[in-house]
Amino acid sequence: MAASRRPPRNRSVATPPFRLAIEQTGAPGREVRLADVDFQLASRAPRAFTRSGWWFELKYDGYRILAERRGKQVRLRYRGGSDPSEQFPEVVAALRALPSDDFILDGEVVVENSEGRPSFSLLQQRAQRIRPPRGAPPATYWTFDLLAAEGRDLRGLSLARRRELLRALTAEGGRVRCVEPVETEGEAFYEAVKQMGLEGIVAKRSDGAHHAGRGTDWQKVVIHQVGDFAVVGHTRELTSLALATWDGDGFAYAGRVGSGLGPREASRVEKELAAHRRPTPPCRDAPRDRDLLWVDPTLVAEVRYKDWERGGSPRAPVFCRFRDDRRPEQCAPPWSAEERTVNYVNLEKVWFPEDGFTKGDLIRYYQAIAPWMLPYLRDRPLMLTRFPDGIHAESFFQKQAGGPYVPSWVRTVEMEGDEGPIRQFVCEDVETLSFLVNLGTIPFHLWSARVADLEHPDWCILDLDPKSAPFEHVITLAIAARALCEELELPHFIKTSGSSGLHVLVPLERQLDHVAAISFGQVLAEALVQQHPDIATTERVVRARRSKVYVDYLQNGRGKLLVAPFSARPLPGVPVSMPLRWDEVKPGLSPRQFTALDAPARMERLGADPFVGVLGEAPDLVGVLSRLQSYLEKRGNLRAPVGGPTRTGRWGGPRKSSGGNRSRVRGGAPSTEGGPPDATRAQGRRSSGLSPPHQGDARGPAQGRRSSGLSPPHQGDARGPAQGR
Repeated sequence: MAASRRPPRNRSVATPPFRLAIEQTGAPGREVRLADVDFQLASRAPRAFTRSGWWFELKYDGYRILAERRGKQVRLRYRGGSDPSEQFPEVVAALRALPSDDFILDGEVVVENSEGRPSFSLLQQRAQRIRPPRGAPPATYWTFDLLAAEGRDLRGLSLARRRELLRALTAEGGRVRCVEPVETEGEAFYEAVKQMGLEGIVAKRSDGAHHAGRGTDWQKVVIHQVGDFAVVGHTRELTSLALATWDGDGFAYAGRVGSGLGPREASRVEKELAAHRRPTPPCRDAPRDRDLLWVDPTLVAEVRYKDWERGGSPRAPVFCRFRDDRRPEQCAPPWSAEERTVNYVNLEKVWFPEDGFTKGDLIRYYQAIAPWMLPYLRDRPLMLTRFPDGIHAESFFQKQAGGPYVPSWVRTVEMEGDEGPIRQFVCEDVETLSFLVNLGTIPFHLWSARVADLEHPDWCILDLDPKSAPFEHVITLAIAARALCEELELPHFIKTSGSSGLHVLVPLERQLDHVAAISFGQVLAEALVQQHPDIATTERVVRARRSKVYVDYLQNGRGKLLVAPFSARPLPGVPVSMPLRWDEVKPGLSPRQFTALDAPARMERLGADPFVGVLGEAPDLVGVLSRLQSYLEKRGNLRAPVGGPTRTGRWGGPRKSSGGNRSRVRGGAPSTEGGPPDATRAQGRRSSGLSPPHQGDARGPAQGRRSSGLSPPHQGDARGPAQGR
């Protein structure tokens, strides 16, 4: 008797068990597209560790890829942004066979050799072909995260819960498989991986939510230090390559590598290098070496090395391979983990006495909120306000970034100030953020322009400052500002100041210079005042405002500062400047409603930052000008902005702002009107260059007690409690 055959399963629709499991998570019901998702990246750990609540996985020698399925359509995405779907058709076919037609996965594509070990050379051969040749070794997509499925955003769930769902989705194996972690025993797993001669391991917090960007919830422990470098030149015989790294300002020379570069690898790139030859170096700090031929950076080389030298180059480098999945601009300096250690001090010192909130608590807050906050800080000069003894003690502005206490991995930029060149901090990562708070920083104030283009801001701000006016009037004006922007078809975003007011920002995408941004903000501000003359004013003199809300457009301008989104404020309750959804702007809202105690949980609950569009959305300013002219004609007596959008999209007007609209120190020190709102708070506040983290005693830095982690260090304070401990 013939065995009965099961009917084939329709795989184009999610099976009920998987869909039901997704629904039971309670995750937010929202459509998440591949374009909305970015990679979660691992920071580097100095050594393996054994710790409860952590998972440990093999660091695969493959290509990191996000995969999206929408119905029958499957898309893959490298970290560099390109789609390798044609190179890996077996992976695409396997994704189509999974029992769901709506998901986004994260993982690595790997090709194994005859011994079952990941082989990057075989993978690279596959990736270089538009279509794999007959008999090519198959690729496997090893998945370790499920970010969205069945119309729900899963990024706020714990990794453990997401992995459980991922196992259910990939249960049948094939060319899409789920990585199985080792729990707790990271050191033993590391030794086993080392004995096998593999690349390393990745440690992950099993209770962690998904956070785009680099953070401490994921940590990699590599057997050898490995970094990606842009190729900027080569010797005439192509026996060695000239390397560079990208630091946001441009490429910086990082030495040469010849060891490991064989004839096969050299011949592969010889034509491309010749096609991009140039007469001068494309990087700074390049040597005058007649044997080097310079090229435009189009290739990326992976290099293994022993250590990173202070001069900015790898020690004992060995060429490993060319990386087709990386862009030259992704080649940041690969600092060693030991160099990125922050020496925390006095973590138990109470900075917010009314709340019992300590320095260590604030550092932990900033580390938790870093994935949301860092996009606003990156590539912008910062003004620090340091409170080494807490919010009720003396504080001071940080005017100069430099000195023996600044690690080499903390980015600083030199800018022209009114009294000569000054150097400012730029915060690119969670380690730098932790270092700056360890110095005593509570609020972070930032420029509206980026280091790469300081003359053209990313946004125009209307600061709704109530002073003695009721906050209900601030809410009324914020809603009116929204209506005005919608009429002009301007994108617009809002956040609390964390102190007393609200900030309405219009993204400009660097289409205006600072003078034009001030003029543009003035027209918007005066339009609001004309609509609500009984509650709004643009009068700068406080006593002349008569308890009206000050619509401050003069927070625009070169060197003017904005308190960063998610920045804590030096006030009781530990309030933070919080991005808002517009439906939250209604009676009952308070400017200090959100605090460091609840902000991370709020953002995980929201899943997406409602304010982040201010960094990238580009208004059609030519169209806005036309609509603005019509708006002004209807209302009569308002002035139009200086100049107008040029044919290139930039607003006309002088490139440099006038002295009256500049901050006194162009690197970020506040002017009388344009500085941080709390710039004149405490009497006796002093301006200073960089000093070490406050030790609270009379001993020198070498005698200060330090801790390498966030556990409380020894209290080296020789003073009593009454002396500001």
